[in-house]
Amino acid sequence: MEPVRDWKQTLDKRLALFGHRNWLVVADAAYPAQSRPGIETILSGESQQAVIEDVLARLRSCQHIRPIIHVDRELEFISEKDAPGVDGYRSWLKAALKELTVHSAPHDEIIAKLDLAAQMFSVLIV
Repeated sequence: MEPVRDWKQTLDKRLALFGHRNWLVVADAAYPAQSRPGIETILSGESQQAVIEDVLARLRSCQHIRPIIHVDRELEFISEKDAPGVDGYRSWLKAALKELTVHSAPHDEIIAKLDLAAQMFSVLIV
């Protein structure tokens, strides 16, 4: 999959339509491509931190959306040895999300929720 040059424009268009049952996912490169209709995946070509910062800024400017954040519980168990920089990333993410409602759940549980939501509502994965 090639990066979408105008991924921010796509995001803006989706956010204008999204409401309380839609999902917006910021995933890393290892996230599996989900195939259910209703799930759209776009590749930003930017770092996950850059995408998260951009998405959070856009969500803050939306009057009709209040995000509920779901974070993979597995992130807690990744060691610095296996993924250098992960400790700093976890600290950064905690600070970036500090004023938001954050839930931690197993990866498979989040994927199942996305699959279920996509049966009736749009899901965008960046």
